Amino acid sequence: MADINKTVQILFSADNQMSDAFRDINDHIGTVDSSFGGLGGRALNLVEDIAILGLAVTAIATTFATLAAKSAAEYETALLDLQKVMDDSEGSANQYSQTFLKMAIDYGKSTTEIVQGVADFKQAGFDVVESLQLQTDALNLSIAGDIAAAESSEYLISILKGFKAPASEAAEVVDILNADRKSDQSV
Repeated sequence: MADINKTVQILFSADNQMSDAFRDINDHIGTVDSSFGGLGGRALNLVEDIAILGLAVTAIATTFATLAAKSAAEYETALLDLQKVMDDSEGSANQYSQTFLKMAIDYGKSTTEIVQGVADFKQAGFDVVESLQLQTDALNLSIAGDIAAAESSEYLISILKGFKAPASEAAEVVDILNADRKSDQSV
């Protein structure tokens, strides 16, 4: 948060310094303007337009930086949530970062959503490797069933726990649900 405060202070400081600079430029252009018959006014407009564009770009960059920081914080929180439910023998949640990233790219989801889904499966009593596979199955169900990924995770957990089925049968459950959905659509 301190970085954001520093950024805002720098922006306002730059804005005040720019205002002073523009006043000086305006005074000099006024002198040039009277000598060259209006050329100074057009130059001042160009300088002002460039300054406004610079401030707009700075504001956009600040917004993106803030969003990136928020997203990174959410990802770190999801990793911590997963780490809390992992056994010591399963290692660190960070060691699966590349797997999370690949899944996020493959399914068009955020890495935070992927990690949270894996944590949900882990909390339901599956090990990390099973949870990773179950998250993949849940994402496939999400696509096939046109439902939210979190909702598909809940369905898979309920079905597997309800039938006391192992995680290895999740893909078959997804296929059955998908086939049932297709038969409902054809009627």
